[in-house]
Amino acid sequence: MMKEVNEIIGKVSIFPSTDIKVGSRVRLVISYIVGKRGIDIGGKVKIVIQTASWTPPQLANWQHWNEPANTSVTLTTEGKGSISTEIISVLGHYWVMLITINQAPLRKNDKITIVYGDRRWGSSGIMVQPFPQRDFLLKILVDPEGKGDYVQLPTSPLLNIVSGQVSQLLITTPSIVKVGYPFHFSVVPVDKFRNLPEDAYTGNVDFQEIDKDRISLPGSYIFKTKDKNKKIFTGICKAEGIYRIKVGEGNSIKGISNPIWSKKKVKENIYWGDIHGHSRLSLSDGWKDLDTDGIATVDEYYSYGRDVANLDICALTDHEACVREENLNIDKWVMIQEKAEEYYNPKVNPKDVEESAIKAAKVVGDKDVLILGDPGPLSIKFLKTYRQNN
Repeated sequence: MMKEVNEIIGKVSIFPSTDIKVGSRVRLVISYIVGKRGIDIGGKVKIVIQTASWTPPQLANWQHWNEPANTSVTLTTEGKGSISTEIISVLGHYWVMLITINQAPLRKNDKITIVYGDRRWGSSGIMVQPFPQRDFLLKILVDPEGKGDYVQLPTSPLLNIVSGQVSQLLITTPSIVKVGYPFHFSVVPVDKFRNLPEDAYTGNVDFQEIDKDRISLPGSYIFKTKDKNKKIFTGICKAEGIYRIKVGEGNSIKGISNPIWSKKKVKENIYWGDIHGHSRLSLSDGWKDLDTDGIATVDEYYSYGRDVANLDICALTDHEACVREENLNIDKWVMIQEKAEEYYNPKVNPKDVEESAIKAAKVVGDKDVLILGDPGPLSIKFLKTYRQNN
């Protein structure tokens, strides 16, 4: 099937095809070779950038040709047909470059070249998204007749976006601790966008409390491969007050903790959480150019919340479209439940979560259904009732 589509509709390639670092400035050259079907006058080629975190595609504004640095995309064609291009932002979630064939049809082996991040007139290139992704898809679709019947090219480029080098140390402590009692805090090496590094961090770090002699802290520590880029340490506050902990590797890689409120009597605590987020299981629910509006796998979502953000509460709230009756996939629902149970480590009172969720639900925006405990089998009737009432 892939070979047949390549021969009939065409194929696409991208340069460079090597790893790309998060937040870097790059120049991507996308080359589309027309298949034996050709593309009629009025036919279209669509390029979908499935996140708004990249530099917005911007065509040359010939009315202001002396401002070429604003141009991030240039397009050329080899063949008798000419092209016109429109840039579309869809609800601020993703970008579409829509190319229309004019004057004459494109024939077999004609070529369209798109330079995304063209540097010829002073642009520094496009900025890549700030989070890693192993299979970022630049989706290329072709409508040979211009009737809205698009075919996705199986050779649509997959990019491997990787983390940058460690540039800071993320320290997370409890918000409230009791004087004289041990508390645990974590140190995680991250890049400037707070992504875990690709390789094991092995730096030598030292601790310092800003108001000296108020917190008992460990000495220096050399991170080991077995730490898997996270280490838990223990401290003890010696007096009441609000403190922070500093950690650093020499003068280049540093970090400072969140505030620690040290009290003699602790009657309540502060918990931090995120009760709304999507994985790649979330179907786009009507945005026909997107397969999903989530990026991470379920494991990546929960592990980041646990190991990097150090959240007390983390809820995955994928679109109910992924388990809607017409898209029903019981395996997805079972997997979501199993992963929630796998990552569950009770340290927060569920009643506190329930009360916070009720307050959050009163805010205008997406509505989440938080199920505390075993949700049981998927209830299509419940989902239909929920949609009708919300």
